[in-house]
Formats: sequence, structure tokens, C-alpha cells
Amino acid sequence: MTTMREGAVRCLDPHGFHFMRYVEWGDAKNPRVLVCVHGLTRNARDFDYVAKSLADAYRVVSVDIVGRGRSDWLRDPVDYNYPVYLGDMATLIASLHAETVDWLGTSMGGIIGMIMASLPGSPVRKLVMNDVGSLIPKASLVRIGEYVGREAVYDSLDALEAGMRAVSPFGSLSTEQWRHLAMHVARQDEAGKWRFRYDPGIGKNFHAAPPADVDLGHYWKAGARPVLVIRGEHSDLLPAATLDEMKKRAHTRRTSCATPATRRCSWTMRRWGRSAASCCARHEARGTRHEMAVSNGFDVVGRRRRAQRARLRVLPRRGRAQGVRGRAPRGDGGAAVTEEFHPGFRNSTASYTVSLLNPKVIADLRLAQHGLRVVERPFANFLPLPDGNSIRVGGGVEATQREIAKFSKRDAERLPTTTRAWKSSPTCCADSCWRPRPMSVAASPSSSAHGRRASA
Repeated sequence: MTTMREGAVRCLDPHGFHFMRYVEWGDAKNPRVLVCVHGLTRNARDFDYVAKSLADAYRVVSVDIVGRGRSDWLRDPVDYNYPVYLGDMATLIASLHAETVDWLGTSMGGIIGMIMASLPGSPVRKLVMNDVGSLIPKASLVRIGEYVGREAVYDSLDALEAGMRAVSPFGSLSTEQWRHLAMHVARQDEAGKWRFRYDPGIGKNFHAAPPADVDLGHYWKAGARPVLVIRGEHSDLLPAATLDEMKKRAHTRRTSCATPATRRCSWTMRRWGRSAASCCARHEARGTRHEMAVSNGFDVVGRRRRAQRARLRVLPRRGRAQGVRGRAPRGDGGAAVTEEFHPGFRNSTASYTVSLLNPKVIADLRLAQHGLRVVERPFANFLPLPDGNSIRVGGGVEATQREIAKFSKRDAERLPTTTRAWKSSPTCCADSCWRPRPMSVAASPSSSAHGRRASA
């Protein structure tokens, strides 16, 4: 069920009541609830892409924190603070009748989640913190302060989108994705001008004191539930040093995620990012931080082995290019996914043979010692045709020529030349395939759902 629904809860602040609005996907009766919370000036619709992807496994609820999106603006801007935000989220969770929730928060949303997870009796079961950590550096606050609370006015939606791009370090997004973000962060006033859809008053508390480092370490150390922290390679909000310090907390394990190098939370807009979020959100944690490797096909075999040798716990993410159970096509994962094609019968459909599983990998993983036995086929492929004919490929060039000749003698004559050219092509790059890549699982501990790798 991927149809979006809208809802609202009436919440209490020091000067009265206000409505906090949200959108949700998935089965409203699903006891597994994922709460998504955005950054300082963003809104619930930032999570549309990842929410649609997870709607089959979760009831996904994405909120407009008060003063943002479609939620009410507060009467007194001083009330834009974390106690009010925490109270609003507690009200929302109670209204969902959920005993526990999993939490996905970007920037400010991650801070709210970290604080809530640190409290006794917290309903937060698992926490994903995107581009935020236990220390907020002064430099990032200076950068944010250059635009927050300063209401800009634009003549067109295109101009507003350009302004948003200038201050949003989301990495490389498609034109469609940028427009999606712009549409939902914009509002048009009575004069036909375009403005951002948040209360400029949220900047009052932000600018109330000079920028300085904000230490949230006591909240980080108080939480005992499973957490995945995601960092962009170029993030100034979550420096690599902060991430390293967070790993020193008791019972915290390193985690790694091979991802494209960007700066901020663009992962929520990308196909691979939805897969990463799905992997983290669906995995049943056992009281530890987690490792995750995002890769494709046989390539993930080597990556997993290297990570395991480094004593990292690896969560592989698989997918397939074809649609599964009516879902839209997905491009992540290898050529095969094990499925139950008939009750009681499972098979890796659309699978390659082991021709791509290099003997070096077989030896490195000692697969023969674990029972691997390669069975040679007498021919490569058998292709039945609708008219009752068929073609069998393999068993030698001459045998294949005889099969092709049934349809085209000219093509059969050219097969030896074509075969020689085809077999010689891979030799020019075969050696380079075994050289270490610039981005390896064992490299830097910094990581990202909007950066190279993720750690927690």
C-alpha cells in the first residue's frame, strides 16, 4: 500500500495548542512504525522516496515539525525548542497507538531522536541518525546561520529552487528530485511571490547566542538501543573526528557502508539510498551497532570477505532488476534473488552461472572446503523458439556453428572471427580488476548515506 495519507495531531506548547501535521504510507494497522523527522528548515516530504520504498514493511510516518511544512506556526518563536518538539513527538506516537517505533532523523530530526532515545522508558526501538552526531561544530552553525530566519522572497518557483540549491548540500540530484524538494518547501503568498514554507521565527532561538560548539555527548552515551549513524564524506555538521569519538562509547561497533561521495542527505532521494535505509530499518538488531555493505552482484562477495576479515559485521543488501510481487523495478543487487516461486520450492531465478565467480575469489574464500563443487555443462545455453525450432550454444565453436547455420550460414562462417575478438577483449583490463579500488570497505571509517560510508 503506497498511497500517501495525511493526518494531524493537536499538541500543547507553553502558549496554547497547535496542530502538527504528518503524512504516512503503508498499512495503518501495521505495528511496525517508522517515524521520519526532517532537518531544521525542511519538511515531511523530504522522505517521500524512502517512505514509498519501505511502505511494504512499515507504517511510515513522516512529520512536519511545528513551524515547518503544513504544521501550524507557534504564537511565540521562543517556543521553537527541543522540549516542545519532544512533547509533540510523544503526542504523535501516542496517537499512532504504537508501543515502539523505529526512528529515521536527518540533522535536527536526528537530534530529536537521539534525545528521545536517551530517556527512560523511551518508545524508540532503533535509531538512524543522518548527518548529525554527538557534537555540533561551531563552523556548521555559522553556515546555517547565514540563511535560517532570513526570509527570502522570489519572483518564481524556479528562482526559489535556485536559492534552495545554493544553500542545500544535498549532492547530485536529478532535475525531477530538485523540483520535488522545491515544490514542497515553497509557498506562494497573496502577492504571487514565492517564499520558503517555514516560520522565519525559528531563527530567533538560533541567533539568540553567538555560535559555539554544542556538546550532545550525554544524550549519545545515555542511549542503549541500536543506532546507525550516517555521515556524508564532506559533511561539516558531522566531522569524521566526531564520528570516531562516538565509536568509543561502550558496546559500540564500527559500521561501514560503501556509498557515493556527496555531502548531505541526498541519500533519501536515491535508489541506492532507499535500499540502504531498507536494509537498516528491516534488520532485527541484537543490541549492537551494525555494519552494512552496499554493492552489486558478485562484487559484494569480495567486499563482504574483506569487511569480515576486519571484524566488521556485514549486512548485505540484495535486489533485482525486475519487479517483485508487483513492486516497481529496482536496479540494486545482482542478477539473482532467491524466491519462493511455488509453495515449498525456492530457487535463484534469472541467475548467472559461476562464470563470473573468479577462481581467485573461490580460492580466497576457500569455497571448496565449504562444499563448493562446480559442475561443467556440456553446452552454454539452450534457446527454444516459438515456432518449435531451437538453438544450442556451446560445446565448441564448430558445434555452435552448426546450430547457427540452421538460421544463417553467413553468421556461422563469421563465428570463429567474432569469438576470437570477443575472447581477446577482456584481457586488456583483467589485471586491473584485481587491483585495490580507490574506495574500499577497509579505508576511512567515515561513511555516509550521503557520503562515502556510514558508521555507528
